[in-house]
Amino acid sequence: MTRIRRGFVDIEEGQVHYHEGGDGDPPLVMIHGSPISARTLRPFIERLSPSRRVIAPDTLGNGHSSPPGPAEPDLLYLADAHLRALDTLGVGTFHLYGHHTGAKIAVELAIARPGRVGKVILDGSSVRSAADADVLLSGIKPIEVDDDGTHLLRAWHMVRDAYLFFPWWNHRADARRGLGLPDTATLHEETVDMLACIRTYDLVYGAAFRHSLRERLPRLTMPVLVAAAESDQLYGEIDDVAALVPDAETARLPSRRDAAGWDAAADAFATFLDE
Repeated sequence: MTRIRRGFVDIEEGQVHYHEGGDGDPPLVMIHGSPISARTLRPFIERLSPSRRVIAPDTLGNGHSSPPGPAEPDLLYLADAHLRALDTLGVGTFHLYGHHTGAKIAVELAIARPGRVGKVILDGSSVRSAADADVLLSGIKPIEVDDDGTHLLRAWHMVRDAYLFFPWWNHRADARRGLGLPDTATLHEETVDMLACIRTYDLVYGAAFRHSLRERLPRLTMPVLVAAAESDQLYGEIDDVAALVPDAETARLPSRRDAAGWDAAADAFATFLDE
């Protein structure tokens, strides 16, 4: 069994919490999706770290990392914060993986430091229109902490409903995802993650939904794999995203509702990185 280590690294805003496994250079840096934490990437760390070093930080404002400095951070700022954390860890060149919000951060990080990034994996990314972004932004609201504890229930419902609807606040029939719910242990763990960033989750989500990849993707100069699991709400955008990236490869992956799905994705990513 691969041992996954956890640690904190100091940057100007406070501390960045990260998970890490394996050894060797160049490492693979994995950036999670919002609004929870890099804990969700542990299945990948377990599968990929036997053959490489894997580092998965919590984005500022998510998980156990400190909040962002600006009142309204953007994706360029969040990418820079990740880079500063990697600098402090002594990381030189590295490969990049990003999921959802993390994919957007990865793109900006790769554009900012192309000489340090070997390959990029975009797992679940989107080039939605500005109108779609406005709809998504309309539902991103802070969850107020109340002395009656109802914020605990709102956090639980947000996590649960994200599996049932997209976006999670739209309970209409045409927004149903058809996935069903994971086990209650997973819902509990993700709700605990959500509670850890309950005052700041909206800052990172807002940065992601205000950011468009459409004009940024053509600036990538390194090998890129555009992927998504079939259970991902962004699965249908694989070709649209890949069309904007010079010479991008694509991977259509099975659902990650069981170990076989995680195995298939990890194998596809390792193959791409090792080519």
